[in-house]
Amino acid sequence: MNKTEFDELLIAVGINQNPNLYARLFWLFDMNGDGVIDQKELLTVLEWFKENSFEERLKSNFWRGC
Repeated sequence: MNKTEFDELLIAVGINQNPNLYARLFWLFDMNGDGVIDQKELLTVLEWFKENSFEERLKSNFWRGC
């Protein structure tokens, strides 16, 4: 899934249209930085989100280097 498809998916599931949020989430999912989210990356991130608390996810993804 490329960036445009990812943005369309977020819109379809009802996530507010916020380009900064979309870019950050795409960066998070695109682990190897190739500009595409493949099935392995998608499943890895979804599993990680399922296993960690909301606070742990925020700390590791949005407060890096703070």
